[in-house]
Amino acid sequence: MLYQIGATRKLFCNTCKTETNHTLTAISDRVQHDFDNSDIAHRSPIWTEIYQYRFWVCNGCDSALLEEATSDDACIDQDGEQLFASKYFPRPLTTELPEIRYSSLTDPLRKIYKEVIGCFNNNFLIACAISMRALIEGVCLQHYITDADAWNLSDKLKKLGQEKNLREDVVNVLLDLKFMGDDGAHRLVIPDKQELLLAIRIVEELLNVLYEIDFKLTYKTKHYQSYRSKKAKD
Repeated sequence: MLYQIGATRKLFCNTCKTETNHTLTAISDRVQHDFDNSDIAHRSPIWTEIYQYRFWVCNGCDSALLEEATSDDACIDQDGEQLFASKYFPRPLTTELPEIRYSSLTDPLRKIYKEVIGCFNNNFLIACAISMRALIEGVCLQHYITDADAWNLSDKLKKLGQEKNLREDVVNVLLDLKFMGDDGAHRLVIPDKQELLLAIRIVEELLNVLYEIDFKLTYKTKHYQSYRSKKAKD
């Protein structure tokens, strides 16, 4: 469908986190022709591709997005209306897995976790599984479980479970993630995306238990002690 400047359309807004009315404020057209191999001076186009770039502004928050709408000679409906396929920039975040903002992760673990989420959202599923394996091994290393304590990751995870009183079923899931990463790295086995999503949720909760809860408890305890000390002096 062709639009005119000033047109209004419902689109997903990444800032508002929902569909909102957007106003079209600018349009730029581009046409690309493919020619036959006849004489250059007299040749005619045998195929035409149409590009229209549309700049939409959210009526709720004034954020903007760019729509790249493409069509060609064959994309016409029964009424003669030109049909377009569209891509949006930035990409709508309706189906993306959000990244949790952990306040107490070390920089190496935070970077690996960002890679896990980035790979998942871009459907790099093998890379996601491998990054997840690196993340859980990094957690073991951060808790001083090294090759001196356990030679392979399976034994490291079991030792982590013992030291942090993790339930056996949680440790078993972490072992599954280890093997998922191994399958991706060594056998190019693409993991099931839904299974990967469930695994990411468990790892996120593991990070929450091992880092965030302890961090927040320590912070709030110190804040309480500071208040009590100040109150006693007053």
